[in-house]
Amino acid sequence: MSLLALQGVSFDHGGPILLDAVDFAIEERERLALVGRNGAGKSTLLAIFSGEILPGSGDISRRKGL
Repeated sequence: MSLLALQGVSFDHGGPILLDAVDFAIEERERLALVGRNGAGKSTLLAIFSGEILPGSGDISRRKGL
């Protein structure tokens, strides 16, 4: 099971769509980098990962105790 997985996650805040049907998974012991230009949705994606904000649609699964 993934540590964290997003399936079909979308998010917008009344402006341009920041995330559109994103599928993403982080597996145990993986390393990753989140790179993009300003306003591309990097901070929004991290806030969705942490549960600070909820996506407009899609599913999020987190390993218990994460």
